Amino acid sequence: MTHLSADLALHSFCPEGFVGIGVPIGTDMFVRNFVAKTCRDIIDDVEKLDAIQDGFIHFQLLRFCQATRLQYINSHIMLNNRDVLQQQHVDCTIADALLKKGTKQHADGWDASSKDWAISVLHLPHAEGGFGVPFNCVTKDAAFYTTTPRFVSWMGAFSQARQELWLPKDDLRDSSSWSSPPLLLLRDIHSTVGRV
Repeated sequence: MTHLSADLALHSFCPEGFVGIGVPIGTDMFVRNFVAKTCRDIIDDVEKLDAIQDGFIHFQLLRFCQATRLQYINSHIMLNNRDVLQQQHVDCTIADALLKKGTKQHADGWDASSKDWAISVLHLPHAEGGFGVPFNCVTKDAAFYTTTPRFVSWMGAFSQARQELWLPKDDLRDSSSWSSPPLLLLRDIHSTVGRV
């Protein structure tokens, strides 16, 4: 048996919560502060990437490394901590950085409708003629929606008695009985997706 004590850093723990594998677990304020700090870190990292001269490498680093960082966190936190202005600021910062580098700084002189159109093309999928940069306001629900059902499926493999240890008030076989906030959010997103 392997002990984890050597892998757990004491600074990861505090009275309000814990950060494990990049996911905050704790009070709403703890999670909110973690998300805000992560957003500031991403914005700082986007600004550092401006020094890269090669536009294609710059684009790839922003698209695959920076734009996806919030998706990972959003797949594990509740809506009230995903639906914050800091995350919208990250989207704007990434789009502005891509336009700045991609237009050789000519986008600064564009009118608002031209800039809005260019930003929408950045976020369109490749199949629709876009650049496929994930837009956080769209992907935040998708990230949560793909992760939480996996947990429900995994939990559903256990006996009812074992499930009740983790979710004492929820019957995974009956979504109308759910009271746990992550399960309620999953049910709400699922019903919204079903109407689309």
